[in-house]
Amino acid sequence: MPRLSEAERQNAIGMLYSGASTRDVAVHFQVTQATITRLQRILRLSGTVNDGARPGRPRLTTAIADQRIVAPGVIRSLIRFLRR
Repeated sequence: MPRLSEAERQNAIGMLYSGASTRDVAVHFQVTQATITRLQRILRLSGTVNDGARPGRPRLTTAIADQRIVAPGVIRSLIRFLRR
């Protein structure tokens, strides 16, 4: 099941405020009622439905640095392939 985008979360909250039931909103966005209920709870507790930070190991390199790391290996592989 796909995650709700920022705009979809805002629309879901708008639908709830306009009087739509949790079930109706869930059916509209093709998610479970628990997802919409959780969205309501997050809004009530934090005042926003924006994505929060997620746990996990922090990145040590940037996306650009990753490209620089991968690129030489890709170039070497391409050269080897072309020499055949």
